[in-house]
Amino acid sequence: MDQLPEWLRQRPTIIASIVLVLAALGALLLLGQRSSGATFSAGEAVSLPTSELEGSQDEEEEPTATLAPEIVVSISGEVMDPDAYQLPANARVKDLVMAAGGLSEQADAAQINLAQRLSDEQHVHIPKLGSAPPATSAAGEGGKLNINIASAAQLEDLPGIGEVMAGNIIDYRTAHGAFQKIEDLQHVNGLGKNVYDKIAPLITIGP
Repeated sequence: MDQLPEWLRQRPTIIASIVLVLAALGALLLLGQRSSGATFSAGEAVSLPTSELEGSQDEEEEPTATLAPEIVVSISGEVMDPDAYQLPANARVKDLVMAAGGLSEQADAAQINLAQRLSDEQHVHIPKLGSAPPATSAAGEGGKLNINIASAAQLEDLPGIGEVMAGNIIDYRTAHGAFQKIEDLQHVNGLGKNVYDKIAPLITIGP
């Protein structure tokens, strides 16, 4: 106190005010340091909970796409690019023609069924305008009728198969592709078990 100026010693209230202000500033600084939270020094490793890391990895993983089944079929004749093509399992002749670049100007579209469903390893030939339809023999092993290539007239020769039922068989074959076994014939609309039992010994699905 002896070192204070004369005018300051005569005003003790000023000294008290200065002391209070300094004390308040010190308290504020102390509170600020405590509320600043945890700090990290340079170079210090920061680890995250394992659950958070696993969660972020799961979000980045993409779902595995399921591949649709495919078939390989070939095409020749009057198309722009005759070759073998890989197509979806439910593809039809129209899809194969489009894959081959479309029909040529000489193609006889009247002789082909663009709506026919394709099967694996099948071959399709596009005839030329003016060419005669190929002679198709539906006779299979042991003289049995191949129901995968038989015409409506040939199917009508089977016992119990009339014009309507022959048409149903061809419609089913067009919609579902070649018969994989003769028992599949029972799925044809209107073909009952009695008729199937009669024709089963007379038919085949292969050469």
